[in-house]
Amino acid sequence: IVDGLIRFRKEYHGQIWLEIMLLGGMNDDDASIDALARLVREIRPDKVQLNSVCRPPAEHSAQPVPAARLRIICERMAAEVPCPVEIIATHLDDEAHTTFRAQVQEEDVLATIARRPCTVNDVAAGLGIHHNEALKHLEMLAADGKATTQLRGDQLYYAAVETA
Repeated sequence: IVDGLIRFRKEYHGQIWLEIMLLGGMNDDDASIDALARLVREIRPDKVQLNSVCRPPAEHSAQPVPAARLRIICERMAAEVPCPVEIIATHLDDEAHTTFRAQVQEEDVLATIARRPCTVNDVAAGLGIHHNEALKHLEMLAADGKATTQLRGDQLYYAAVETA
């Protein structure tokens, strides 16, 4: 699988985001994280997303990585790989959802809402940014005519304007 991802990266020049599932007591130790970081450097994704068990798993041995440990892993990996690293596990407190990168660009937000309509909270969680930062970007995109809004129930969704 890793060899296939490395070959794919050489041929494909679009965005590649690599999701890594971490399991408590299985691959969340320092040696495993170092080995994963080495593989990330070889694969060269544009972003790494760290996930853990959030729902009752099919296998009872699959355990979540505690939020504090997941934050430590995120910081450690971010220091070792040349791309942003973020936590996407939804069972964690908001403090855990941190992206380690300089800042989110308008293109990141636009790419997110181009895939499917999103709420402000969807964008904030997906990009690992604060709700207010996501709102600022979305309102600017809407004001510039690059995004539309649609109210569904009590939720406001943003979608990218399709260009011909």
